[in-house]
Amino acid sequence: TSLTYDEKNDLLFYTTDNDDKRDLNSYNLKNGKSKLLQEDFRVGDLAFNRSDESIWGVKHMNGVSTLVKIPKYDKENPTKQYSTWEQKYTLGFGSDMFDLDISPDGMKLSAAVTDLQGEQFLNIYELNSFDGDDSKDIKYEEVFNFDVSSPQSFKYSDDGKFLYGSSYYTGVSN
Repeated sequence: TSLTYDEKNDLLFYTTDNDDKRDLNSYNLKNGKSKLLQEDFRVGDLAFNRSDESIWGVKHMNGVSTLVKIPKYDKENPTKQYSTWEQKYTLGFGSDMFDLDISPDGMKLSAAVTDLQGEQFLNIYELNSFDGDDSKDIKYEEVFNFDVSSPQSFKYSDDGKFLYGSSYYTGVSN
């Protein structure tokens, strides 16, 4: 499953039906109720943005990975929550983005990225640079090239100054 947490509202967001087309669900920790938000959604690697209460994830379809934003409210129907999504960036064929996290201030997105040659990178993206129409406008910093080792579970510290994660870059867990 893919999982992210909204601490302010005590909501877990998670995926089910993961061997098929992935459904997006929420679980309210206060009342113990689950809710189907989007069926056959095909999105994983969820991350929660505290600043606007949106969910970000990676949609996989036909061998292509697309970064998407799931806003809290539907512009067409503001009473529905997390019922729509917005395409933000589609990676080239053979590339993938995974293990997302969003800084506490909602300004940066960290992601592990792999390319067609199998090289894996830890990148930090300026979240607002995904709002343009041209992928050339996307601003990011390559933090580290892990070669063919995978950066795993990098998360922002509570103050947003550091990223913590692990890798088997040297052959053991680092």
